[in-house]
Amino acid sequence: RPELIDLIGMLDEGFFMWYEEVDFARRARYAGWLTKYYANVSARHTKGSSFVNVATMKKQAMIRKSLRRYMKKHFGIPAWLLFVIPEPIYIMLAMVTSIIKRK
Repeated sequence: RPELIDLIGMLDEGFFMWYEEVDFARRARYAGWLTKYYANVSARHTKGSSFVNVATMKKQAMIRKSLRRYMKKHFGIPAWLLFVIPEPIYIMLAMVTSIIKRK
């Protein structure tokens, strides 16, 4: 609704896919608006296919980057560090997974 956007602003453009809608819903909730999650509803966006040609490792890196931004924004530096410190482990696991996937 326009009055919600006037109150909390648009989606945060600092997120590149993933978590911008979670951030928006959280900001709406803290501004006093009711938010609902419908677990039985799904959507599939096929036109454009943003990530068809993007490697799995790169997709995972993008997701982790958005998650780190979300954690820092809403929970502060300590929570952000919980996702920054193990980053080398995530990268190593992604590399191992991509090698196994190729075989």
